[in-house]
Amino acid sequence: MHRFASILALTAAAAVCSADQTIREIPVEGGATIRVTLSTPDGANLKDPIPVVIVFPPGNQTSKMEGAARAMFHDECLKRGWALATPLPPEGTLFFQKPELFRALASDLDKAVVPEGGKYHAAGSSNGGRSALAFALELPARTASVAAFPGAFFSPPPEAETTEKLKGIPIRLWVGGDDTVAWNDASKAIEAYAKKTNGAVDATLTIVPGQGHVIRSLSAAMVLDELDKARNGKGTMLRPNLDALATLDALHSAASKSDFDAYFALYTPDAVFIGTDAAERWTIDEFKAYARPHFQKGPGKGGWTYTPRPGTRHVTIDPSTTLAFFDELLDNENYGTTRGTGVLRKVGEGEAARWMVVQYSLSIPIPNPIAKRVAAMVKTEEAKK
Repeated sequence: MHRFASILALTAAAAVCSADQTIREIPVEGGATIRVTLSTPDGANLKDPIPVVIVFPPGNQTSKMEGAARAMFHDECLKRGWALATPLPPEGTLFFQKPELFRALASDLDKAVVPEGGKYHAAGSSNGGRSALAFALELPARTASVAAFPGAFFSPPPEAETTEKLKGIPIRLWVGGDDTVAWNDASKAIEAYAKKTNGAVDATLTIVPGQGHVIRSLSAAMVLDELDKARNGKGTMLRPNLDALATLDALHSAASKSDFDAYFALYTPDAVFIGTDAAERWTIDEFKAYARPHFQKGPGKGGWTYTPRPGTRHVTIDPSTTLAFFDELLDNENYGTTRGTGVLRKVGEGEAARWMVVQYSLSIPIPNPIAKRVAAMVKTEEAKK
């Protein structure tokens, strides 16, 4: 951790002083205090909602480290219209070691600002990244997003409880490719854990080649770009990946229950379904005609059950945020491993918006060692037609 002191060389202006800053002293148990520097955009009406990022200091979380964190983010936050809070823990204490400090911190900040959507963004490097992740675990309902560069879990609860807490909170991680094995492994472990949750936890890791524990090529603008993606115009969390996966979950659930109306309510009027046979490219009306007699047989008799395989689902949101591209491996009793790919479109506005299927393509992946034999069988079958 002490290597992080080198960040001070990057932040000669570690003590940024201007009229936009206020110092808040928060009393905590034992007569100690949390000292918070709150920076707000010039002329901002603090009675109105504003995006707020809490940047926890790195290293030993002393006043020098707090000043370095503030200097890194101050100008970029204010330029974007964000409020910036950089807290200093009680002397001799690290934030992530005492999660109860987060409650006192959030409660006090609530008196000074109205965080957009009622939630705070949490960020930090090294021990600051640990603290940002610990903040989310302690106050998930008050956390909009997390950025750690790098970060690690510190005594997280059991995985099921962790998943429930972090569900809906975008987590963005960076680690230097030349950082220690411990920090690289800790960062990779978070992303690997998130993948096991089948999309419930949205955590992505960027390994930055040629960088050490201090990622010198990572700027505040790059971090805030990611945090900005966790916002929408009303300040509520926008979780397109999770919402898109929820649509796919509902699709598979309705099919397994032979619920015709619920199943086709998830498709757009111009949707196309592409089946495993080369001739199966159906418009939504054609697909309904095919599916109706099957669904009418009832659950377990006429519908179909395709179960998403954990850790194999991927969703990519188009920059327009109105289209999503997905792929998933599915298990089926008759066909074994299958693959679904396709496109979702966001329909509607605001809270009423939902992801609907524009195209779904079902295929059966063929292992490479038998690909030629299967291809020959397909040619023979097509020749018969």
